[in-house]
Amino acid sequence: MKNEPLENTIITLHCEGWPIRRLSRELRISRKRIRRVLVSNRAQRDTTPGDVIIAKKKRQSKLDPYRDTIAELLDKYPDITG
Repeated sequence: MKNEPLENTIITLHCEGWPIRRLSRELRISRKRIRRVLVSNRAQRDTTPGDVIIAKKKRQSKLDPYRDTIAELLDKYPDITG
């Protein structure tokens, strides 16, 4: 029997970080049913068209301002270690 408000509650609470065992105790339903709801929802979400993954912007390194100086030192002293 499909109960949409219950499924929405399960999905919402699980996304907030509630573990399956706690959901089972609080909602008084089996862990197996909770897993089934979560898996079916994941399958539906994965097949939804239009999901676009946005690439993260590459941030600057803390060493970028000193990169030239480091390269010069390594050229000058090739046997230097960390």
